[in-house]
Amino acid sequence: MKHLRRRAFSLRWWQPANPAWWAWVLLTVAGLGYYGYSLFVGVLLLPLTAVTGLVVTVGLGAFWLWFIRRPQIFGRVSARAVVAALAWGGLAATGAFALLGNSAIIAIIGQGISIDLAFAWGPAIAAPLTEEVAKTLGVVIVVLMARSRLRTPMEGAFLGAYVGLGFELAENFLYGFNVVFMGFGESQVGDTLVVYLARAGIFALVSHTIFSAVAGAGIAYMWPAHGSPRMMRGAALVLTAVAVHGLWNSPLLLGLGWRFAVAAAIPTGFYWLVKTWRRDEQRWFRETLAPEVARGAIPQVYVDNVARSLRMRRKHVRAVVAAYGAHAGDYQRYLDGILVDLADAVSAGDIDSAAAYRAAVMQSVGTLPHAAPYAPTPAT
Repeated sequence: MKHLRRRAFSLRWWQPANPAWWAWVLLTVAGLGYYGYSLFVGVLLLPLTAVTGLVVTVGLGAFWLWFIRRPQIFGRVSARAVVAALAWGGLAATGAFALLGNSAIIAIIGQGISIDLAFAWGPAIAAPLTEEVAKTLGVVIVVLMARSRLRTPMEGAFLGAYVGLGFELAENFLYGFNVVFMGFGESQVGDTLVVYLARAGIFALVSHTIFSAVAGAGIAYMWPAHGSPRMMRGAALVLTAVAVHGLWNSPLLLGLGWRFAVAAAIPTGFYWLVKTWRRDEQRWFRETLAPEVARGAIPQVYVDNVARSLRMRRKHVRAVVAAYGAHAGDYQRYLDGILVDLADAVSAGDIDSAAAYRAAVMQSVGTLPHAAPYAPTPAT
């Protein structure tokens, strides 16, 4: 929603009194050091791989940032929180957790149980444990750095998606070098592009971005801003991210048929989860503004008309434009943004901002013809 003014998880870069800030700084710097150390020789020996991977990574990152930003209807994650989440996922979770932890766990399995087990099931056991734990911890760290709370599961999902995106971009870049090394560097550009085509193209929706979004929503259920925590639902989502990641890495999906079946099931399940989270988001919005409606500060129809999905939002704005003209569409977007900002201010206890947004809404009542209750498809 482009008219939103308030930003969720706004944070300061200098917070020496905040333990979460120290954890972010130290682990991100440590991750950067080890990640750079792991790639140093590869970059020197395979410069075309580095350049190709960097170009594709920038393009892919730009696309995902645009894609994640679009459905943020009830809150816009601040730019600093996005950077902090990306840095944690791409550096801390990768360098300080995954690169070291995965190798250690696989080695322990091989030495303590069986070499065959480590070879077949090592990635399925180690990666979900280290990577999903590290990425989920990143969601908590960013929220604590912002000294904020997770109001809805969608906020946790968005924050988790940014952490997962950082991890995904860093891992893809590293995998490009691994594949080129296996091919003895004979086709640096071609092999690197194949890696990205498979991971970011064919299986784009089976990614760390999706896994971390699910885990982030789980954290939000366990750590809500209002109401009682739903611990079982939150824990189930976090464990689902771990389990699905483990299944994807397991030898059970060596056959392409099964792999493509799971690849189709994951985005389908994710879509169903998003619809559930959207309902919780809409519930938060309505419950937060219910006292405003009760005392007559806001017409109920204004609240009903803030749609919970992009499709419903476009449909509603088109109906407004058809009934009242092109200018009404821009006004409707502006009004939706003011209402969401008001709900955010009320939820955060920001009295002064809430008063300003409330006044802006009250000024709009009756000033334009589409202030009447025209709602073609109220969000439910």
